[in-house]
Amino acid sequence: MITITGLNKYFGDHHVLKDVNLEIHKGEVVVVIGPSGSGKSTLLRCINYLEVFQKGSIVIDGEQVGGNALTGKMTRLEERRLNKLRQRLGMVFQSFNLFPHKSVIENIMMAPMDLKKLSKDQAHAKAEALLKQVGLEEKADVMPSSLSGGQKQRIAIARALAMEPDVMLFDEPTSALDPEMVSEVLKVMADLAATGMTMVIVTHEMGFARQIADRIVFMEDGCLASQGTSEEIFAQGPETRVGAFVNKIYNNIRV
Repeated sequence: MITITGLNKYFGDHHVLKDVNLEIHKGEVVVVIGPSGSGKSTLLRCINYLEVFQKGSIVIDGEQVGGNALTGKMTRLEERRLNKLRQRLGMVFQSFNLFPHKSVIENIMMAPMDLKKLSKDQAHAKAEALLKQVGLEEKADVMPSSLSGGQKQRIAIARALAMEPDVMLFDEPTSALDPEMVSEVLKVMADLAATGMTMVIVTHEMGFARQIADRIVFMEDGCLASQGTSEEIFAQGPETRVGAFVNKIYNNIRV
């Protein structure tokens, strides 16, 4: 589904991603972990082309993003093609990014009506179904300001799903939430993974990662330092870098 080859990203002189190579298969749940500043969120933003990278290539289901693998030259996707590609990539951010002047159901209806040209009735029916899926059907007509953080993030997930994406990208979706609200968001994500959705998740929730991941990728200093199944990653002892990181986070934060 996604092939990342030789990906390099700079912010000025700061080399954020260093020759990252990664394949993500259809229906796979890949969890990306690592210390702060290791390039995890930047990797997600490059996949969605929210960040322009300087070298390498990303191919999403046969569609080239950014660099041309044959010529090595960097290209900018024509805006119409880029928007069409992004419709296939649902993204959920740390902050919820809901439109404050729109009701919950209007937030979910907007993109399908604007981009997929659904009728108002079609978009409304889809939004109602998604609200039921995330357990918030009773909140359809309220404004986002009245919701808890966990509820806002579940609405953000429903809004991303409204475009029927092929892949869901999650950038630390629980990091801005109070601890008691984390589990409700993680349950929605686990239920989504159970449907076979391709998912790439950046998180510090080690217990969740251990439960849900088909594969865990450990990043450090802009490099893909290690990867394996959750069993392989969590079996590593504290004498290894990834083992030390996982054990520290797993044993101290939100197990």
